[in-house]
Amino acid sequence: MERYTINTLPVNPTEDFQDMRCTSAPSRIEFLWCAIKSNILQNATTIGKVALILVLIGIIVMLVAGRPWKALTLLAVLTLAYGKFLWNINKLYSNLHSSDCFPVLTSEGPQYIMDINNGERYIRIESAPWQEVESISFYSDFLVIEMKDESESGFFYMWTNDMGKAKQTALSMWRKALEPKDKNGTQPEYYSETETAEVSDFIEDTFGEYAEVFHEIVSPDIHIDIAIIPPAENRNYYTLCTMGVGAHRMNVPDQYRYEYLLAERAELLIYLPADWELAEDSLSDERNYWPIRLLKDFARMPIRTDSWVAWGHSLSHSDSEPFADNVPYNSALLLCPQPDIYDRISLPLSTGKSVDFFQVFPLTSEEMEYKLRCANDEECEDSPADAMLEHFEMDREHWIEYVMNRFNYRKNA
Repeated sequence: MERYTINTLPVNPTEDFQDMRCTSAPSRIEFLWCAIKSNILQNATTIGKVALILVLIGIIVMLVAGRPWKALTLLAVLTLAYGKFLWNINKLYSNLHSSDCFPVLTSEGPQYIMDINNGERYIRIESAPWQEVESISFYSDFLVIEMKDESESGFFYMWTNDMGKAKQTALSMWRKALEPKDKNGTQPEYYSETETAEVSDFIEDTFGEYAEVFHEIVSPDIHIDIAIIPPAENRNYYTLCTMGVGAHRMNVPDQYRYEYLLAERAELLIYLPADWELAEDSLSDERNYWPIRLLKDFARMPIRTDSWVAWGHSLSHSDSEPFADNVPYNSALLLCPQPDIYDRISLPLSTGKSVDFFQVFPLTSEEMEYKLRCANDEECEDSPADAMLEHFEMDREHWIEYVMNRFNYRKNA
């Protein structure tokens, strides 16, 4: 067993690490035994270990001597000393097992993730920042992360077939999190290489193959690339889809995460007519570039406001100015991607994160004002987004055709 504290952390951690998914205990007995071994036998003081051994010897001696009541008395003492801990550990295993949870090492800290419907969706149920870690103990096939007394979390138990990688990952993440925040300035959040590949594959499988990507040059918080999916025989329109927005975990309230299974990560896309000017020299004209700017503005809204976005959320310019000259839109709404703007499209990453994909749908001032009125109307039975779609008779049955017609304003420009 190797045990590390803040004082014994490696000074120069490796930079080559990424979020690592681990596994839960194979059985309740192994979970309890590992908890006893790591928290009672290994971490106990010398006096505590000696006292435990003496009590165990005393129980055996009393039983051999035919004095069961004295043996039971010693057993009661042992139960009082460790009963609460074992009760809590047993309860923790039951909760994790019944909820199909697994542990993950992340750059934010250790986490427990709930698996919904065999990996169709992942929900974070418990996490703690690395700054609250008291110690990490590594064994042959499992590791134990002990939190400080003031932390709301207690212990994280993780099993793995690659303890070398788990050790390197955990210690590097811990050390990195303790470095002064202003040492190298603010660093943007990124997907890992594995996550980037999974996002890219999902976009191509779901929305279409792409060969061109708009790479972001300046990335102060998240790095947003945009995949350009060109028109094809079965879809006569462009799809512009972000890649990198989901690297940021949004601040979704626990109530919504648990009750509605809302994802804490999102990617955004927008549909444009097949004749949209996307050549580099054309994008210097804001009338061509505004959909790309809109994607980036909406993507960064949860970061600027420390909040979250989901279906039906909207964004608007505070000055009510249109996105560009001769463009009738100054706001936008999040819907699910077509053909059904209500069916959630989500990617479960192998690292235990769920990423929802939303369509950014531009709105006029009138449409946005109506949505806001509905949001403040207690008698409105529909959601504000649904009420707006209904009021302006937006064609949900032929959605993509309706969306393309929204860009007919260019003919009159």
